[in-house]
Amino acid sequence: MLIYIAAFFILGLLLGSFANVCIYRMPLGQSIVSPRSHCPGCNNPIRWHDNVPLLSFILLKGKCRSCGAGIPLQYPLVELITGIVFASIAWRYPFKPLLAVYLFVALLLIIISGIDFLYMVIPDALCILIAIAGVASSFFNLSLGNDWKLRLLHSVGGAAFGAFSLLIAGYAGKKIFKQEAMGEGDVKLLCGLGALLGIPATISTLFIASLAGSLAGITLIVTKKMHRRDYLPFGPFIALGAYFNIIFPKILMNFIR
Repeated sequence: MLIYIAAFFILGLLLGSFANVCIYRMPLGQSIVSPRSHCPGCNNPIRWHDNVPLLSFILLKGKCRSCGAGIPLQYPLVELITGIVFASIAWRYPFKPLLAVYLFVALLLIIISGIDFLYMVIPDALCILIAIAGVASSFFNLSLGNDWKLRLLHSVGGAAFGAFSLLIAGYAGKKIFKQEAMGEGDVKLLCGLGALLGIPATISTLFIASLAGSLAGITLIVTKKMHRRDYLPFGPFIALGAYFNIIFPKILMNFIR
C-alpha cells in the first residue's frame, strides 16, 4: 500500500509541474504544449535535469542555472500540493472507478486555484470539464444514490444548486456592500463541482469554503495586509471545500447528525 501511495505522490509531483505551466500560460493565452519550459528571466530553455519536480528547485537553491534569477516559490509549492492531494485521494479510493475522476478534477482545481489566486479569473473551459466529469461519473458514483437515474438527478440538481446558491449570495452581497461580492467564475466552478458531488456535499463545500474564506479575510484585514473592501479570490476556498468532501464524504451531514 505504501508503494502504491508513493507512486501517486510522484505522479502528483509530475502533474504539478504541468499545472504550473497551465497556471502561467493559460491566462496569457499561450499554448500549454509548446514551446518547452523556459526561464522567464533569461528566456533560456530549462534542461530536463533542471526540471525535476521539487528536487531541481532544492539542488538549484531556487535559482535559474543560466541567469541566477530566483524561481518563484509557487512552482515547488504547487508540485508538493499536487503530490499530497494525489496521494491522499489514492489512499481514500484505492483501485476504485472514481479514483481517476477525482484525480482529474483535483488537478483542474489546483490549476484553477493558482490562476484565480494570481489573476483573479477562473477559465470557463476548466469549469466545463469538471461539470462533464461530474455528470459522466454520476452513472457509477454510488455516493449519489443506488439507482443510476437517481444519481443523474442528484448530479444535475447539484449543478443547479451550486450555481443558484452563489448567484443569490452574489446578489445579496452586491446589495449589502454596494460592490461585486461573487465572480461569475466562482458560480461556474461551484456549478461544475455540484455535478460531481451532488447537493448535500455541495452544501458542505460551500460551508467550508465560506468559513475558510472568512477566516482568511479576517486574518488579512487584522494584519493590515488587505483592506476590508478588497476582493479575495474565492476559487481556492471552493477547491478546498471540494477536496475535504472528496476525502471525507458527507462531512457536514455527518457532523450535523
